Amino acid sequence: MKRIVSILTTITMLLTMIIAPISTSAATIKKPAKVSLRSVITISTSSVKVTWKNIEKATGYQIKVSTNNNFSKAKTINTVNASKKTIKKLKSGTKYYVKVRAYTKINGNKKYGNWSKIKTAKTKAKVKKTSSTTASYSSTYVLNPNSMKVHKKGCRTFKYESRYPTTTSLSWALKNGYSQCKICWR
Repeated sequence: MKRIVSILTTITMLLTMIIAPISTSAATIKKPAKVSLRSVITISTSSVKVTWKNIEKATGYQIKVSTNNNFSKAKTINTVNASKKTIKKLKSGTKYYVKVRAYTKINGNKKYGNWSKIKTAKTKAKVKKTSSTTASYSSTYVLNPNSMKVHKKGCRTFKYESRYPTTTSLSWALKNGYSQCKICWR
């Protein structure tokens, strides 16, 4: 029985000698300094560029992006040894809040620093394409049923334009037997 007790105490001493350095190495990791967030710039309708000041001895950085300032449902991005990052796949025309913190990693253990101050940026709104429905000067044609001619609006040789019907479809007029006026279609 004494022999078993002495073996168990030897094993526990060996285990404490092995485990103690691991736990103390995790405790000796210093917390990185607070990151200074320099700018958050809008690049396009779906991306912003974040820049910050590098922290000495930092292994990497963690960036949080959210649509509200309490960062609920935030997008978290990790980056290694960089001082800028472009964040893509964002919604257009939306205001985003951004903050950054540094971390150090030793033996698989991460120690995070404090978050930077929050900065905001608004992505560019998408521009809606509008179609022009107004007829321009050259797309309005006057039909003269007496001569079966199609005149451009403002033809100097055809004086009584205002009395006759107009159209915006030249192809329709040509299909219905009208021909182009030789003077205004030069």
